[in-house]
Amino acid sequence: MDLAYEVVATYHGEDVAQKAKQGFENTFQKNSVPESVEAIVVENGKALSELLVENGIVESKTDFKRLVAAGAIVNKTTDTKVTDSNGVAEEGTYKIGKHRFIRIEII
Repeated sequence: MDLAYEVVATYHGEDVAQKAKQGFENTFQKNSVPESVEAIVVENGKALSELLVENGIVESKTDFKRLVAAGAIVNKTTDTKVTDSNGVAEEGTYKIGKHRFIRIEII
């Protein structure tokens, strides 16, 4: 982490390096949601698998089912894992795998 900090500080300045370090610590060490998360607005009743495939978050429905089986999709708002691969999208912020976050807003 120190090396990454030094590289960012050298090329982008101390302020940017400090913000990047804080963002990394908050997201991956303290297990919180990053400040900037892509938001998707969707109609009520849409399947979560279709929503993630259409927006390019996961490659296919098979990939989605694999992630669900592995317990790798978590609704961070309610702190629950997605267990139904045919489930309907619920409003909230989702962590997909280790590094992807998305916020779903239902209209």
